[in-house]
Formats: sequence, structure tokens, C-alpha cells
Amino acid sequence: MSVERFNPIRRIFQGRQPDLLPVLPPTYGIREIGLKASYKLLASTQIYGEPLSAGKKEKISLTPRRIKDADLEPRFQLHISQGNSQGKKVYVSWPYEESQKRYAFMAYVEDQGEVTVRTFVQSYSSGLWRYFPYYIGVSYDGSRIGHYGKGYGEESLALPWELQRSLSEISRHLSPPVKVDKSNFFLCGTTYDLNGEEEELYKTFPQMRGQVEERKRKEFWKLLDKKPISYFNHQVSPAPKKLHGNFYPPENSKNAPESLVFDAECESPDFSEPISSWRQRNSVYGWFRTDVYLSRDNTLIYIFNKDEKQRAWISSVQTLGKLTPTGLIYNWVYAGDLTTPAFEYGNQTHGYENCDLRDQWTFYYVDMFKNYTSKIPVVKEYLQSGT
Repeated sequence: MSVERFNPIRRIFQGRQPDLLPVLPPTYGIREIGLKASYKLLASTQIYGEPLSAGKKEKISLTPRRIKDADLEPRFQLHISQGNSQGKKVYVSWPYEESQKRYAFMAYVEDQGEVTVRTFVQSYSSGLWRYFPYYIGVSYDGSRIGHYGKGYGEESLALPWELQRSLSEISRHLSPPVKVDKSNFFLCGTTYDLNGEEEELYKTFPQMRGQVEERKRKEFWKLLDKKPISYFNHQVSPAPKKLHGNFYPPENSKNAPESLVFDAECESPDFSEPISSWRQRNSVYGWFRTDVYLSRDNTLIYIFNKDEKQRAWISSVQTLGKLTPTGLIYNWVYAGDLTTPAFEYGNQTHGYENCDLRDQWTFYYVDMFKNYTSKIPVVKEYLQSGT
């Protein structure tokens, strides 16, 4: 199956900056919206983020006016059909570059007539687009973020595959991204800083495995119920779905890659033909290809990636549920070692790193393909499928 693509054909000016207008195949569900409709939508958008430091004493809040002045108003309507009989509308801005050179979008998610602004940002190591639920710590002037929020675990933040494709295609063809002064203000302005007592409490929350006392869960929800992160807590399951297989190692270790096999063959990907394919890039991998497959029982989605060095990895396993107001799916999949990326932090390699190859952008990531992901049976099968 060939990689789907579209081509930009004309450039127009609308007063502030050139717009690159692509011709989009209907299958993408991407439609550009005019500025009049965009500003009307922005004026009614709900923003729940906390004020962000802009100096030693100054704090400023994200407002529709500031979004408009930064050229990050809604520009594209995305129609997401997955799990929704009538489909669901998500609006996104032009892509912009945050302080760590990740691509990001201001996202406007519609639910029951209300539109709320969110942040979607691309991961370095997995290549996935993720929802940004919170952050921990920020410098006094807002220029540096201490920690990017991980939710119940990174896999709980993966956007569904249709959004992955749309965001990748928009950012690929509308490059370079919008240059935004103090970009962290827009990245963090849709959520809030999880610090102090709240940070300590969050550490007890069910990270990935969802095993925590109900009392602690209720205590956490009570504390955060009126804060933006509560949207994530109540719209994403604290307990993930797990696959049947040898994918879950003891703490602080990894299972041997050759042992990562499915106990339930019906859960494994069907490589007869991808349901969608596209090209995308990020700062760590450069250009890479993405292929999406259904499981044999048609209940799961597998997102595979392959870079120009022919290194492959599974970036996400997903259910086919409905979109929530966060842009995420309520039921998410924790796939353990199966989703080990081709580039990984050195402290998460557990002896499988190939130090002869590091990413050329951050130098934080080391190769995991040579000694690990290339030996995972389902990744080998993907490479042998000739996609």
C-alpha cells in the first residue's frame, strides 16, 4: 500500500503571514477553516490553564487575544470517525515549536457544544503525538519546564491514530512551524503546574498499572477536581488494558526481546495490509515512516514506525474507543516492553543499549534497535512484510 500524501499548491496572504494551503484528500478528514469562522470559534473557547510566570513577580494567563496575536487560532478542522457514529470535531492551529524544539499544536476539542483548548505535542523518542496533561516546575521567567507530565504513564497520553495522521500531515506540509515568542506560555497555558504537595500525591496515583487504594484515588480526585488535570483523570481510565503475552518485566528490568510473544494470537497485528501509512519527522529521528495495522480480531490498533536507517519500533497499541474531551481514548493499552522505542534514554536501556549510535539532536538517546527492538518477533515480522 503506498504512502498517502497531499501536495501544497498555492500561497496566499491574509495580512499577517503567508498561508500554505494544501489540497487534502477527503480520507484525511482535514479541512481548512477561514479566519472569520476561526475567530468566532476562538472567542467561545474555554481556557482552564493557570497563570504562568513571566518574571520574578509577574504572572500572565492565556487568553483568546494572546492566542490570536501569536497566530495560534484554530486553522484546521479534523473529523475523527473512530468510535463515533457521527464523528467528532477537533480543531488545531498551525504547528509551532516549543522551547525544546518539539512540534506542538494548540488544539480545540469540541464536546457537547463546548470547545476547550488543549495542547498536543510530539514525543522525541516514540515519534507520537501526545496530549499534554500538566507540567512540574517552571523557571521564574517561564523559559524552562522542569518536567513534562506523563499522566498514568506515557502510553496513556497517546492520541488516537487518526489524529496522529492528521497532525503529522499538517506539520509535514506546513513547515517551518510558526515561531512563537515565549512558546512555553502557550504550551503550559492550557494546563497547570503540578508541584509541592500535589506532586507528592500524584506519585502515589496509579501509574500505568492502576494499583492503588481507592482511598488514595478519591483523595487525589478531591484535591484536583476543580483543576484542569481533572479532565485527564476523569476522561482517561486509571487502569490500562494489557495484552496477553510476556511483555511485562519485573520492576527496573526488561524481558529478553526474543521472549516478547503473544499468548493470544488474535491480539497480534494483521500484516496483510496497513489501514493507513504516512511519512513524518521529528528532531531525533529525522524522517520516518508510520504504518497502522488492525489486530487479527479487529479490536486493537498497532502503530509501527521505521526510520531511514530501517530501524523499526512499535510506538503505540490502542483500543478503538470513542474520543473524550481531552482528545484521548478513555481505555488505553499498556504494552510494556513491546513499545520500546528505537531511541531510548540511557537510564532506561537495562543493558541493551548500542552506544555506537546516538541521536544527533539531544545526544540523550541511545540506539535500542540493534540489541533489542530488532529481535522482538512482531517487529521482525513487520520488517519482513516488505511494507
